[in-house]
Amino acid sequence: MLQVTTPLQLYNNADWEQPFLLNSYNPNTNTRAPFDLTACQLKMTLTSSAAGVKPFDISTNLGTIIVNTDPTTGQFMVSVPATTMWANLVQGYYNADLLVFTAPGSVLNVQSFDIEIIAGDTAPTP
Repeated sequence: MLQVTTPLQLYNNADWEQPFLLNSYNPNTNTRAPFDLTACQLKMTLTSSAAGVKPFDISTNLGTIIVNTDPTTGQFMVSVPATTMWANLVQGYYNADLLVFTAPGSVLNVQSFDIEIIAGDTAPTP
């Protein structure tokens, strides 16, 4: 799997709804195939170097990362409600790594993110 750093811009007063597709890469054949997420857990922790900013977790266990109904497609969705974004993420720059915990017990760091959180003008309504 190739690790790529992806830049994101998100507002802290809007839902974070974003689909993703994980692929495995075979350098011998120069081909990609969907990464099978069967029995895998996914987790991202957003961290900031700013003083006083607490890390923020999203994961399959928390219900903020949702694997496709057919996990063999490698598709998943990040789904964080605006009220959760507002309560946990202040304006600033964050880094995050997407970790995949596989059924055999290995942990794969599959993608890194540079995330800019932009402060919304008003609080989201529930």
